[in-house]
Amino acid sequence: MGMIKRILQSLRPIYMQDPFFGRIRFQKVGFWEASTLFKPLGTRVEVTIDADEKGPVEAEREFYREIGIFT
Repeated sequence: MGMIKRILQSLRPIYMQDPFFGRIRFQKVGFWEASTLFKPLGTRVEVTIDADEKGPVEAEREFYREIGIFT
């Protein structure tokens, strides 16, 4: 039973609450996903954040600040 539990746990998504991006989800292939309202289009968009399991670093937050997607 322990082996099945470990396999199931490894398949569960990892979520984190980031102070800038809000709730984000880790994809096991090496990036995070976030959703935000893109005001120029008035629609929600999904973005990817290049970071490991520990979560985004300040450089990633700064990049999205500069392009104005997250406000």
